[in-house]
Amino acid sequence: MIKAIILDFDGVILESVDIKTGAFRELFSRYTADVEPVVAYHLKNNGVSRFVKFRYIWENMLNRSYDDSVRDRLGKEFSEIVTSKVIECPFVAGALDFLNMFHRKVPLYVASAVPEEELAAIVKGKEIAAYFDKVYGFPPTPKSRAVEDVMARETASSKEILFIGDSRQDLKVALESGVFFIARKNKEDFKDSGIPVFYDMKEITDYIADNLEVGNERI
Repeated sequence: MIKAIILDFDGVILESVDIKTGAFRELFSRYTADVEPVVAYHLKNNGVSRFVKFRYIWENMLNRSYDDSVRDRLGKEFSEIVTSKVIECPFVAGALDFLNMFHRKVPLYVASAVPEEELAAIVKGKEIAAYFDKVYGFPPTPKSRAVEDVMARETASSKEILFIGDSRQDLKVALESGVFFIARKNKEDFKDSGIPVFYDMKEITDYIADNLEVGNERI
């Protein structure tokens, strides 16, 4: 039985993945004329914290010295580019129905690579904060630690937690923690991964209804 559901945010709840890609292009075009390799690196590492990407891009692609002041400046500029756009972007098809259905059955959590303060503002702006028992962002909480915390909060084994994500990084976290994983097909290929993959949250809702026991009743 599933005791709790953890959801990634970008690309699972909101159709915001392309906004983040555009933000990387806009931000780093301020610092290099050859921005497309930066965008390609970002796309290859979907689901990884922007701050991890900032350091790699700054040190290894731009050959510049990276420190806390650079991190803070890039983080501020990036957040200014994306926050209002993400609040305005649409939900993934079926996401609101998913939240309405499952928050009545089990605790719902968000585990995202978006900084927690920014994530909280977006969740509030989209008027969906009431659906979630807790929202984890990075910094300060990596997704792996968020999964561990949910298991502790719910006194649940890994097999009693469902994680829904759209990146190979999400799948890696799920495999390392042993939780059940469902993928939303977005920018990344889950071919030969052996996991359920669907195009939107409506398909995921239908799959869960047919195959998983959630809470105290089968949907």
